[in-house]
Amino acid sequence: MSSTPRAAAAALVRKRASAILPRVVSDATSGDRQRTDAVELERRLTAYLERRIPLWVQALEADDAERAKAIQRLLRTDAEAGDNIPPVVLLGTVAIGYRLIESEIHTHASEYGYSAEALWTEMDLLRRTVGEMRRRLVDGESVAQLIGVGTLVGFVFSFSYISGWIIDGIIGQRVSAADELAGLDIPEMGALCYPEFVLKPEPDMEHAMATGD
Repeated sequence: MSSTPRAAAAALVRKRASAILPRVVSDATSGDRQRTDAVELERRLTAYLERRIPLWVQALEADDAERAKAIQRLLRTDAEAGDNIPPVVLLGTVAIGYRLIESEIHTHASEYGYSAEALWTEMDLLRRTVGEMRRRLVDGESVAQLIGVGTLVGFVFSFSYISGWIIDGIIGQRVSAADELAGLDIPEMGALCYPEFVLKPEPDMEHAMATGD
């Protein structure tokens, strides 16, 4: 018999993993049998669970001082799996795994000298701890992204403003008032774009056009 409920829960999952894994994959892909890549999805889920279950057991039996590092390894495996498995399928697979493990605990807990409630308490504590660390990781990434966006905006705005100020001081960025009023066809293109129209400025603009003010 294991010395603690935590060790007993880890021993149970380790022993029952070979029975749990194919059932999880079968349930997770039961709605995707018609997909052309169903076999490939099953293969990827199997490979993912073969990596994840041992890491889960390690995190489960780790003491409080080592549990955070074990959970970080678990989360890295989840992140890597997300590159090849749709996130919805991945989350569904994990949820199915919890359900089946709970069923195994209720069936076999007495073999390890503890009640099902005691073993599931340890499992549920780890599940909630993993979820909390995953949320903190996502929040940290969001803050980092906001910092990156703020830095980029600040640099681009400052650089653009200073560059515009220097260019305006050296060569200017605006045409003269006369050109503004008369239009930019001749100053920019050297010819009238619409010669069929006769430009007749308003009387109060003639002075500005003539003086350039």
